[in-house]
Amino acid sequence: MALEPWEASILGVYDVATRPYTGGSRHWFDFVEHARDLEGDFLEFGVYRGRSLVGTAMLLQERGSDSIAVGFDTFAGFPSTSPFDLQERFEQLHEEGRISSDHFERVVKNRAHLSWLGRDSHPSASSTSGNFSNTSEHYVRSLLEYTGTDSQVELFAGEFAESVEEPANARRTVAGALIDCDLWGGYQVALDYVWPRLSPGGMIFLDEYYSLKFPGPRFAVDSFCEEHGIRPTLLEDEGSWERWAIFK
Repeated sequence: MALEPWEASILGVYDVATRPYTGGSRHWFDFVEHARDLEGDFLEFGVYRGRSLVGTAMLLQERGSDSIAVGFDTFAGFPSTSPFDLQERFEQLHEEGRISSDHFERVVKNRAHLSWLGRDSHPSASSTSGNFSNTSEHYVRSLLEYTGTDSQVELFAGEFAESVEEPANARRTVAGALIDCDLWGGYQVALDYVWPRLSPGGMIFLDEYYSLKFPGPRFAVDSFCEEHGIRPTLLEDEGSWERWAIFK
């Protein structure tokens, strides 16, 4: 079904009917809309409640694409963290010049705001989505069915490292990927899986490369880029927030 903006708001999915796109994932949706000549599917690591997965599927349906939206999520609450995900790693990033002083200042302010609100700055407590317990595979599949996008989506529940080894994913070609999984480990798995399968001209949208809560993705992306001799691209600096991606 085509959703009017008010319907998308009620259902908690991204509005992809209004142009230009708005919100933090607008660069992703603009890419999906215009990547008509790229071979492959459009992947999302970190589905949560299906907000952007549904939007991606709707755009593919709109143009009658043979590509599908592929979602990966554990649907098991907040994943375990690594040492790279701890808040004090932001100090290291700042000291090494890998984030700006303005960025680090916002990190410190964010910690103070969370403390005043009575929230911990640990990754499992700092997210605006909580600990991800208010979603499930059943909920997302029901949402896909209700919005009529289920035929355009493949959903994989479980640890990323196991899901990408499924037979369907072993032979998959990728046009683009949205990585929105908050943590170092998830980014590592997603980047290693997507890059060799990514079509020329494809994009990997890095939702948390610029973050005030999650330092892990910056470590994962920087290490990956150094290994492959590539650099992330700054899509937009909104003054208070940067949007980054990797292009092939």
